[in-house]
Amino acid sequence: IALVGDSFVEGIQVGLEKTVAKQLEDNLDKESFQVINFGVGGYGMDQKFLYIREKVITFNPDTIILFLSSNDLDDIKNNELLTKENGILKFKTVKIESSKVQKIKDLLRKSYLGNFLWLLSLKKDQTINKSIPMEYRLYQGLIDLETQTYLEMTKDLIVEAKKLTDGNNAEFILIIGADRIQTPPKFTNEFVESYLSSLDNIDFFNKY
Repeated sequence: IALVGDSFVEGIQVGLEKTVAKQLEDNLDKESFQVINFGVGGYGMDQKFLYIREKVITFNPDTIILFLSSNDLDDIKNNELLTKENGILKFKTVKIESSKVQKIKDLLRKSYLGNFLWLLSLKKDQTINKSIPMEYRLYQGLIDLETQTYLEMTKDLIVEAKKLTDGNNAEFILIIGADRIQTPPKFTNEFVESYLSSLDNIDFFNKY
């Protein structure tokens, strides 16, 4: 079983035994099943698709479980890897970052300081009214043209990922993950007070 996703799947903030992949494997017959964790923090659906196509498939898994979350929309936009021309998805060729830059980014991503600075920047972005992340627009019921475009791209990528999986004679399972705002009540209440007027649209992405 290949488990593909972003930081939710990677689980680098917790011990190995607490990761989703290890817990899944522990609940299966270990003589019959092996679960491989293909989670990479910060990956959007575009990168997950490429990862499945270029790497995951080479392991010939019997099942591919793809994890999706609403922040994938902003990840696809920020990556600038993907365009859609005449209804066809096209990937751009991009320059690979040096190993030094990758190591610095990796350290920041794993550090409490890096995550704290990210939260500060998020609050700053909201107070000075910069572009609200699409993830939060969904919660506010603001399904504008940009958000709709990336929702459609995400849907297309899921369909293509399933085609790849079917072509490899494997089972395809899609998991729509709960985001932080949908789980701890304290975080949810604070988030609503700061950014939303209600929780009416909190499950829009999952339902879509």
